[in-house]
Amino acid sequence: MNISYCNCGNAANSVQDNFRTAFKQKMQDFKSLAGAIQSGDPVAAQTALDAVSKDIQNDPRIAKSGKADQINKDIAALSDALKSGTADDAKTAFAALAQDLKGLHHGGHHHKVDNDGDADDAAPGGNTVPPPDTTPTAAAINSLNVVA
Repeated sequence: MNISYCNCGNAANSVQDNFRTAFKQKMQDFKSLAGAIQSGDPVAAQTALDAVSKDIQNDPRIAKSGKADQINKDIAALSDALKSGTADDAKTAFAALAQDLKGLHHGGHHHKVDNDGDADDAAPGGNTVPPPDTTPTAAAINSLNVVA
């Protein structure tokens, strides 16, 4: 008689940890891109864009959204603007990318991530954290949640 045991709690924790790590990395990559563009640093912006591009290519929701071609065009336009050194063009291209990424998460379900700036985070004293920023940049960052 064989008896096998499932240590499913550890597997679930591992998946959740992987989700949190990937989510935080995507948010950090996008924030780095936004910051580099705002500060006018094309080298840092290109490095951050490469990371964001990789994040996007690995996100299955992009292909399912029907926006893959447009998002790839946005990335190419942003890369071209960074190479040309035109700050206004880079900001415009970034805004287009952020707008096209906005809403990709809608329609899915939300995975709880502690301290990610959404309404399920509690501030000291039990007060709810204010709702997240809804600017195109913040919305795009929020849309980069990982689907587990």
